[in-house]
Amino acid sequence: MRIVFVSTFLTQCGIATYTEALASEMAKQGHSVVVLAEAEPNLKIKDTSPVPYYRTWLRGTFRGEAFANSIINATGDKIDVVHFQHEFGIFPNNEEFIEALDRLNKAHIATVVTLHTVRQPPYHAVFADELRRAASAVVVHTPAAQTISSWGERVHIPHGLIWRPQPTNFNSNVLLCPGFVSESKGHKEIIDGFAIAVDHHKSVGTVLKIAGLCRDHMYLQKLEGHINQYGLGKRIILESQYITDDQLVVEMKNARAIILGANKESPYSVSGQQSLALGLNKPIIAKNVPIYNHTPVGLYNTAEELANFLCHPDAFVTDELAAIAQLRTWDKIVGKHVELYKDL
Repeated sequence: MRIVFVSTFLTQCGIATYTEALASEMAKQGHSVVVLAEAEPNLKIKDTSPVPYYRTWLRGTFRGEAFANSIINATGDKIDVVHFQHEFGIFPNNEEFIEALDRLNKAHIATVVTLHTVRQPPYHAVFADELRRAASAVVVHTPAAQTISSWGERVHIPHGLIWRPQPTNFNSNVLLCPGFVSESKGHKEIIDGFAIAVDHHKSVGTVLKIAGLCRDHMYLQKLEGHINQYGLGKRIILESQYITDDQLVVEMKNARAIILGANKESPYSVSGQQSLALGLNKPIIAKNVPIYNHTPVGLYNTAEELANFLCHPDAFVTDELAAIAQLRTWDKIVGKHVELYKDL
């Protein structure tokens, strides 16, 4: 098939990393793939990729109809699908985004939108209605995101992963919280839960390491103050720096478990980090882990789940979870996307 991805690319962004992995595997399977990327990205991590890409748009001045016309004029009828990797910070103008979909529809080009953030009503209600009308298909990564009624019918395709299981490392004292640090990911909740759990469990030596870039200096200061309020400056390590996937793999291998958060208003749980950990067969403490945590997002208690792990770590590594991970390797995830494209 002939697919155009519209996404951030080769930059310090989880969606950029996701798109490169998905597009690379798609090209490996013989599909024609090109990425239309942000023209002036911040913090590029590299310049080369096995997937051809062109830097063609700016998030601050994205004009939907003009952008769609540029695709139509450049490709004519030579593409099957335009697949947008959507996040509200990347495409902040909802009206322009819908205009791009409408113009492509008029040219009889199928459009798919993967929502990397899905918010609970009433947030973005108008955009949800318009997206339901304009997109040929909408993809989400988690069953929780699939159940929000205001967004209409959505296709659940999990985040892909590389299956490379590691031996359990319960001798390590480190609980690793990886990924970009922002208020939407619930780090304050994780710090609260850690403080309660280690006090209740009398867990001597257990360390929480929050490792990832924080672009909000004021939020970083709030987290540091919150840690100091608990007197846990020596038990909670806060490292604000960008970490590549290769570096994350090393950090995860050395950790006892991976702990992830999510804002209570948003049913997502750091899909990229969770998928890396699943692929390594690491214990994961998070809101949306398949199999061993069926707690609704709004009722999830980080302290309780941490205490459960400290008491029963073996329960967090199961054959069933490993079997699910092996169904999410990138080759299988590409297969699910291709099936979807063919049905449009």
